[in-house]
Amino acid sequence: MSLSWVRARHEALARDVMTIHAHRFMAVYGYRKTLIQLRRQGWVGVGRDQVLGVMRSLGVQGVRRGRTPGDHAAREK
Repeated sequence: MSLSWVRARHEALARDVMTIHAHRFMAVYGYRKTLIQLRRQGWVGVGRDQVLGVMRSLGVQGVRRGRTPGDHAAREK
């Protein structure tokens, strides 16, 4: 396994990650859903740490969905 083979595989993986995040409805995906989507596309030998590392190197991250703030004053009445 030469370094050029690893680099080529990494670049292909990065290209596919960016393709996934280019889609409007997949742009919110974190590394878990991105990994699932990559495996659907045929990336069977890739792991979560690889996907997470590629996403970090590309500056891509999923969207965190938080709780919506409630009106506590209205609830206390």
